[in-house]
Amino acid sequence: NPGGNVKTFNLIFIIILFILLTTKCGNDIYQEANTALKAGKYTYVIKLLSDEYKQDTTNYMYAEMIALSYLYRGKNYFKKTGNIKTFIGNIDNAKEYFTNNPSDSLKKEYSKVLYSLAQAYIKMIPKNDTEKDNFYHQAVLSLREALLQDSTNVYADSLLAKIKESRFLGMIDKAQNLINKGNRNNDVNAYFSAEYYIKQAAVFDPDYYEIRRLRSIINRKRLGILDYHEG
Repeated sequence: NPGGNVKTFNLIFIIILFILLTTKCGNDIYQEANTALKAGKYTYVIKLLSDEYKQDTTNYMYAEMIALSYLYRGKNYFKKTGNIKTFIGNIDNAKEYFTNNPSDSLKKEYSKVLYSLAQAYIKMIPKNDTEKDNFYHQAVLSLREALLQDSTNVYADSLLAKIKESRFLGMIDKAQNLINKGNRNNDVNAYFSAEYYIKQAAVFDPDYYEIRRLRSIINRKRLGILDYHEG
């Protein structure tokens, strides 16, 4: 049937043309986004690709480019404003676009941004010693995650070593002094404060002998407090 063959040919031609046009359009959008990303137009990239990604959530290239844009935007915002909450918010947004198996290049970039986040925490001006301790604690967590993402990140490794050297033993000393205070004054709150510093120190080395020893002391004190109240 010649007429049927022509119709079939036309249908196949239309399908192929549609695929070619769709592929070209997708490539054009990706190239445009890539150019914008290199130019530092992070918000533009996010807007450009977000709708496209919603239509095809299997497109890992779009997902990773959106994630990178959020990571870079957060870092850039902090440089301009010093607002660490915005930095963290952008990182959280980026993580929503991480696939189950992110590429090595994305993990390396994520590791670099986490290193920058750790630096940001250290640069923050604390209101008091407790807030200062918390900033350093968050910095340590960021650096540990950075090294999980990329174990070859020498900058993260070096900064983590410096923080440990300058603060690790100091936190253990604070914990010991608070336990001594609790023993002298029968001060229950001192033991809880001591536990806070032990937890901070444990982020560096949870199996360190002094940490296990001081935890054991606090646990015994807690049991004594419970026995006292129950009696």
